[in-house]
Amino acid sequence: MIPRKILDELAIEPEWTVEDDSGAGFVAGELGTWLALTGGPDRSYLRVEVRLARGVHSGDGIWSLYGKRLVLPRSLGRLVHDPHTMVLSLVADLPVAYGTAGTRLLSGCVVELVHDGETIAAQQDLPGFTAVTLVGGERRSALHPLVRRSPRIHGSRDDAVTALNLLRDAIAATSPPGWTVRHRKRATTVTGPNGESLLAAADYGRSTGWGLSLTAKPSLTARESPHQQGIHLADLNRTNRQRGLPAPGHWIAGDGGSEYRLVLPAHLLSLAAATPSWLEATVTAVAARCLDVASAEMVRPLLLCPRWAGDDDAVLLKPRRNVTRRARAVPAVVAERVEPQPPPPAVAEAEELRQMDLNRWTAARLLARLGDDPTLVTSVAVQGKLAVIPLRTALQGAKERAALAAARTYGEVRSAGWGPQVDDTSRDHLLDYYCGLHESRHPDEDLDDLTSDELWDRVLPDDDEPFTLDGHPAFDTSASDYADPPEADLDLDTDDWMPSEVADRFGEVEDGYYAMPSQEWEGPEFVYPAERRDEIEEALKDLGFTIVRDDALISSYQYAPPQP
Repeated sequence: MIPRKILDELAIEPEWTVEDDSGAGFVAGELGTWLALTGGPDRSYLRVEVRLARGVHSGDGIWSLYGKRLVLPRSLGRLVHDPHTMVLSLVADLPVAYGTAGTRLLSGCVVELVHDGETIAAQQDLPGFTAVTLVGGERRSALHPLVRRSPRIHGSRDDAVTALNLLRDAIAATSPPGWTVRHRKRATTVTGPNGESLLAAADYGRSTGWGLSLTAKPSLTARESPHQQGIHLADLNRTNRQRGLPAPGHWIAGDGGSEYRLVLPAHLLSLAAATPSWLEATVTAVAARCLDVASAEMVRPLLLCPRWAGDDDAVLLKPRRNVTRRARAVPAVVAERVEPQPPPPAVAEAEELRQMDLNRWTAARLLARLGDDPTLVTSVAVQGKLAVIPLRTALQGAKERAALAAARTYGEVRSAGWGPQVDDTSRDHLLDYYCGLHESRHPDEDLDDLTSDELWDRVLPDDDEPFTLDGHPAFDTSASDYADPPEADLDLDTDDWMPSEVADRFGEVEDGYYAMPSQEWEGPEFVYPAERRDEIEEALKDLGFTIVRDDALISSYQYAPPQP
């Protein structure tokens, strides 16, 4: 059963999964995700539903999510609001790819959708109330690793361009007679006789990295008021099939009217290259959206799993607004601010209870996740504390930080996986920094009358522009209090990976702290005392892990080397 294989591939803990004959569900963070097979013998699809909100009535609140393009710039899913059950979900219908490569590809798509759903629920002001999901009457208190970090940070322009080249012949071969196909360096455009079009392009998103963007525009697109446009898009996204073909992606408000958008992130394309039939089926389904939208079929039920056991008990629960766990700990003394007060006793007691309520890897699940290389690297890189990181994770982290230190252009930074940091339009001080760089190169250009969005389009560095870490407000704390230095937090990473059998025996709870400049209270985390290193390593070996002591590798994983 494909949903079961995906749960195994993602190493979802059994206590946070539910299964029946119709499919399987799991909770990785706050929300429930349901997986089920749909379709017929000719073509099967994996339906993925991430519940976002419940008690959502039809009206301006829901329609504005579509009309204002608030939520889904590059997601694989579409917002589906079921007015009968009043549930809002992020939904995708993925062509099924079989075999090991197919399971990994579908699992990667599920990770994307879960991460998008959790982000939307935490950051957007959704109507109704957040669909916090209970399993066995319990709320998950510790996030699964797949939720903690953006899945889009890996992948390169080469992956996106390679996928586009794989599809060029298929796009040209399947184009109807009379349609015009035009190839450019990083894009292919197919145009129909009535203005229909399909654009396939290798492009870069400021917060999502490289990917293959597919945009389908029908000949007659809606050009209503924002209010009517929202209603129209909500209806379009409820439909499941265009010309009989479901597709991942979503309808959004384009520049000239409604258009269908799907962006396949580059890290998924590296998996999809092993399943070219999946890519072709996906492109064909998206291309069908170029045609008459009146042929779209409304498939019922709109949602396969709008209700989970425990919903009645969860109705009053509010989502935990997760802040960045890697905030730097500095003294909480700020001029002209009220000194923050220690957390109330109830908070401190709740944090202490974490030691007795471990929702983390077990050794068996972690070994299954690591596969054929169960090697853990240890080091006392932080005085008095033991660091434990999987070998492959340590090697990948060291590679990424070395690539950042060696980067001399913004294209090299983005290719190394650090694009979200240098292209984050919400980061304080970054726009001013780029304006200064732009003005130094173009002293005669006047930027005073441009809006913020226009400024970003004008001054965001191109791939070939020179880059330096020194003074960059995304990385250098001397340039901005909101910078994130390119270093790993060994305490947090070790605690993320440590299996529960070892954490229960050796983990010690540190005091929390107030993070600057957000003034958010960061709860205590487990650390592992260096003086018990031999005992901890023996316990890990007894559980089946291979232990390697390598101070140099952990140091390379933790810090980017200085730029020459």
